[in-house]
Amino acid sequence: MKTSNIDINPASKYTLGTMSKAHIGLTTKDLSIAQAREIAKTYVLHLAEVMDAQIERNNASGQNCASIDLPTEFRSVSGVAPRDMQLLVYTDLIKLYSQPITMGGKGFEDVKYDGHDISKPKLDVRWQIGLSAAERESRMALLMNASIGGKKN
Repeated sequence: MKTSNIDINPASKYTLGTMSKAHIGLTTKDLSIAQAREIAKTYVLHLAEVMDAQIERNNASGQNCASIDLPTEFRSVSGVAPRDMQLLVYTDLIKLYSQPITMGGKGFEDVKYDGHDISKPKLDVRWQIGLSAAERESRMALLMNASIGGKKN
């Protein structure tokens, strides 16, 4: 039987603070869910294409909302349970649509997950058509200020 040549002497020249990664070997960071996140990203990109197409169709017909069915069956990836994979996909998709454009999102202010029927979860997105409330108020004030008999500056 072959034995290892590991020096377990506490006075060994390697202490935890001075060991390089090559000496430490496998760490918990190496066991991360990076592969699962990449697969979740693929799901999200596909679902975003479907949602974007639905948004374009609905917006062109004068609607201000769109909804897509979300997948319910996920496979286990790198030890990540299907339920956790589902959670990654759903939350990443919600973040994509709800985060401001300046933060890499799509900037929709009304993004909802509809999970009432667990066999048919949906993502609902709504958007403003026409003037926002703030813009409408600003323009009304301008109009009133410019009206005959309106406010005087």
